[in-house]
Amino acid sequence: MDGEDETRADRGEELPMSQLEAADILTDSHLDPTEMVRKLLALQSRSFWGRRLRS
Repeated sequence: MDGEDETRADRGEELPMSQLEAADILTDSHLDPTEMVRKLLALQSRSFWGRRLRS
């Protein structure tokens, strides 16, 4: 699931972005927002289920 010019995000003390910030990123990108959301949901799903299976 590599994309163009991806940057790894590290967990820090950042707060989740607002809906307005997320919408701004999705609408100003040259990439398809549907594909970006699909990738984010897949990543979240793998993260969630991976944690549950190890518990």
